[in-house]
Amino acid sequence: MQPVGDEDKEINSEYSLDRLLFGTEYNLPNLRNKAVDSLIELHVGGSVPAYQDIIKAYQGILQGSPIRKLSVDLMILSSSRSSNDDA
Repeated sequence: MQPVGDEDKEINSEYSLDRLLFGTEYNLPNLRNKAVDSLIELHVGGSVPAYQDIIKAYQGILQGSPIRKLSVDLMILSSSRSSNDDA
């Protein structure tokens, strides 16, 4: 298995968020679940989606949705990692 570069992680997280939004909009739970699994896998590998992708996901998901909470958590995690990188 080849290591995944940072650019590949960004593309994969953007793709996963797009699948998540599509699965949410068209009520496709399997696609939604696979997208969340991909995001978790990317997170374990040290990747966090870009701010603009997280915001896009947040705005495209219904209020009160657990996936919307995940978007907020990802934003906080991304901010936290960015702060640690600057230190």
